[in-house]
Formats: sequence, structure tokens, C-alpha cells
Amino acid sequence: MISLVILLYRRITTIGKISVLLWVGVVGTMLWLIWGGMRHFDAQMAFDFPPGAFNLSWVWFAGLGSAMVNTVYSYWGYYNICHLGGEIRDPERNIPRGIFLSILGIAVLYLAMQTSILGVVPWREAQHSPFIVSMFVEKLYGPGSARFIGVFAAPGVFAGALFGGAGWEFLSGL
Repeated sequence: MISLVILLYRRITTIGKISVLLWVGVVGTMLWLIWGGMRHFDAQMAFDFPPGAFNLSWVWFAGLGSAMVNTVYSYWGYYNICHLGGEIRDPERNIPRGIFLSILGIAVLYLAMQTSILGVVPWREAQHSPFIVSMFVEKLYGPGSARFIGVFAAPGVFAGALFGGAGWEFLSGL
């Protein structure tokens, strides 16, 4: 908590620069993971679905809805721009645009990252691992890189908690 106060006790322009730096780190890490997955992608592994995976019943739609809710709320910062309505130009146009661009951008990145991972790590193996991304990086680059990604991703987790998630940054560039 004290480090948070120390980090935030500065000019707002400095906080904005820190936010952008952390955002670049998060997006850079995601793009690195997506690129690594694309280079080693096995479509047969990624799209190996169990029998009956797409029986369109109410259970399937309930599972899809639950997964979509969890995905959107994993990136809970998309609505933070609503609190800044008095501080931006043309909020009635920019707030909805910021929310929709954030959700669209997050959905594209999330889908690309998950598909890249599933093209390298079989889902039957991944379902038993609490550290899927580390397993993915280890398969691509070895165990030393898997430890590195754990350390490298920590600032991204901190950035999400500190600056309110991913959505705010999309609007700050408008």
C-alpha cells in the first residue's frame, strides 16, 4: 500500500506517462505471446474439440454466456471512462466510442492469445495446469523463459490493478 502511495504521489502527467509505459508493456507481452503462438501454431491441436462440443443446447449457451461474462469482467477497466466524463471533450460521443473500442480491442487480443496458446498447448493438458501461459512459454522457449515471463508479467498485473484495467487506455488516445 505504501508503494502505491509513493507511486501515485506525483503530478498527473507523470502518472499518465507511467500508465502508458505499463500499458505498452502489457500489450507488448500479449503481442509477443501471440507472435510466438503463431510461429508454432498447430491448427489440428487448436481445433481438436471433444465429441459433442457444439451441440447447441441451453447448457452450451449458458456456458458461452458465463465465459463471455468472465472474459469481459476480467478486463474490468472498460467502463472506467464513465467516471471521467467531465474531463474529456465531447463525452457523449467519446465515452460510448471508448467503451466499444475497448471491448472490441480486448476481444480481438484475448481471442488471438487464447487461440495461439491452444495451437501450442493441447487443451487436455492445459485443463490441468494452473499456469497455462508459463507452460506455453516453456514449450516455445524453454524453462528459463517461463520463469522470465512470470516476472515480466507482474508489472502488467500491477498496472491493471493500479490504473483500472485495460479500457481506459483506449480512450486516452482519442
